[in-house]
Amino acid sequence: MECDWDVLFSPNSNFYAYGHQVFASVDGTVVLDTHTLPENNGYNGNPKTLGGNWVVTKQVDKSILGYFHLQPAANGPANPLTKGKPVGHLGNSGSSSEPHLHLGAVVLHPTGRGVISPLTFTNLKTIGGTPVTDVPGNGLYKS
Repeated sequence: MECDWDVLFSPNSNFYAYGHQVFASVDGTVVLDTHTLPENNGYNGNPKTLGGNWVVTKQVDKSILGYFHLQPAANGPANPLTKGKPVGHLGNSGSSSEPHLHLGAVVLHPTGRGVISPLTFTNLKTIGGTPVTDVPGNGLYKS
């Protein structure tokens, strides 16, 4: 697959999902929150701001869930954060080339190390609210 440089350096507003609200997928307590980093306009590879503006929650089962690359905000989300409540807005902050959301889940192993936890998505809907009934392949780009 070739890189489309015009897309890579397009204004954030050219991306359909940019600015849309991101909602909590599960109940949790906000344990970390960074929400004042500036937005990128194109690629920013600064390793000091990898996840950009982010919210990390801890669930009752001790798993950790993070929402990354959000837009800057005056305040972080409500705490505790309940499923379906706003986390922030989809943005392009941190080490990022275009607006998108990284959602990461980790389960703490008894040794104290974090183990990546597989995520299961149910009741998927488009930004417009239409139910998603078929996800082709594994969700990765097709060449």
